[in-house]
Amino acid sequence: GKYQFPGFVTVRLNGAVDTSDHLALKSISRQMYTMDGLNAEIEFEQELRQLGNAENNLNMLFELVKRGRTNSQPVFFVLDEFHLFAQHPRQSLLYNLFDMTQQGSMQIVVLGMTAALSAVESLEKRVRSRFSGRQIFFMDP
Repeated sequence: GKYQFPGFVTVRLNGAVDTSDHLALKSISRQMYTMDGLNAEIEFEQELRQLGNAENNLNMLFELVKRGRTNSQPVFFVLDEFHLFAQHPRQSLLYNLFDMTQQGSMQIVVLGMTAALSAVESLEKRVRSRFSGRQIFFMDP
């Protein structure tokens, strides 16, 4: 795609499109299986069936990333409209993504982009505790 980072697997999410954790998980699943290639269509359909039965079970996200990356490339999650993900109930997707960044066995980067300067303040305490705290601000010249 047009936003690929060499040496990384890139998964792009948009808070305006992926308006629930369930939709975001479907998007992650679709993108990860598309990149893996082998049996992607069959595995993606199986994953969607499981998602339908376990909408709130975000442990599946961890398993998907862990077993889906047999080539050991780091996974780069790009979250556009990041502040909208903070509006999801319990912020489970953000919590799990940030939690995975702290797993020593997983190479994951989560990049959240937003124009809302208050995005970090809108994170729940448990989510903020998983957030590295690194912020980069770009201002108009």
